[in-house]
This record gives sequence, structure tokens and C-alpha cells, in this order.
Amino acid sequence: MVCTTPKPVNNFLIRLKLAIQNDVCGHALDRKKDLEGLAALHIDIPTAKAYLNSLTYKNYFNGPSDDRDIPPLGPVWEFGVRINGIEAYIKIKEYKGDKKIANTHFLWSFHPADDSIDYPFK
Repeated sequence: MVCTTPKPVNNFLIRLKLAIQNDVCGHALDRKKDLEGLAALHIDIPTAKAYLNSLTYKNYFNGPSDDRDIPPLGPVWEFGVRINGIEAYIKIKEYKGDKKIANTHFLWSFHPADDSIDYPFK
């Protein structure tokens, strides 16, 4: 699903940035692909969080959509940003209700984009 106006994206970003501020935003670094993604972008976790804090609706390109979890734990939002000259794909999962993992409300991952990203609000 792609949002047709920036408002739901901005609302999501407010929730995300509050979660980062309150330290209830984690990373999906238990997967090899996610560790390799940060390395390929030449960034560390604090730098990744700084990029998350800098996201705007203009970086948005998809979501909210269902993830592959069964049962679904919450929607996935997708963003893109240029990092060190590389277009990066950012996936952010928002956990809903009591389905949080270790008090994490959001789980994020970064990696170089596999394909060109089409940004609907740029």
C-alpha cells in the first residue's frame, strides 16, 4: 500500500521519533543481511538512528503493509535515503498493542537498495 497524502507518513514519523527518544526502538541485527547492510553503507548503529531521526515524508515510498510474520505483529513502512553516495532502503516495523518485543515498539533495518526507489512525494 502506498499513502496518497503525507499526513499518515508524518504521523508515523512522529511515533518513530518519540520511540527513538524514549529508547524503545531496536534494530534487526540478528540477521546477517542487516549487519552486512550497515557495513555496506559504512555506518554504525548511532549513525543509523540519526538517519531515522532525519527522515521526512519525502523519504517515504511504501507502507503501511503487512510483513511476513504469522500472525502479523504490525505494519511495515519503507523509506529510502542516500548514505555515503548509496541509495539505502530502510524498513521499519511498528509493533502494535501488546505485541512488542522486549519493550521495542519499532524494529528497523538498513541496506543498499536492490532497485531504484520511486518516492511518491519528491
